[in-house]
Amino acid sequence: MNSALRSPKTDRFVSVSEMKHFCDGWLLDGQYRRLSENTTNTRRNLMSKFVWWLQDTGVEQCGADDIKRFLLYVATGHTDPIGRWGNGYLKRAGRIIL
Repeated sequence: MNSALRSPKTDRFVSVSEMKHFCDGWLLDGQYRRLSENTTNTRRNLMSKFVWWLQDTGVEQCGADDIKRFLLYVATGHTDPIGRWGNGYLKRAGRIIL
């Protein structure tokens, strides 16, 4: 990769337990800002799936590329023989709306 195009932040990693903590903080922030219940539930579901994916793929230190791989999985996980999220019935393309 062209080093001139890389952000120094992309080389930083956090543990999965730290990532869980950041996810909880993001959810708390939304509740504090009184986002709608639907938005909060969507965020909670997304973060739950993200943490599941980190654990399922064996990621121990999460970086920017892992987040990109997760978003790719959301879009293509339906092609996995065991289905998206380990559920053989989830065989349709997915997307995330933030």
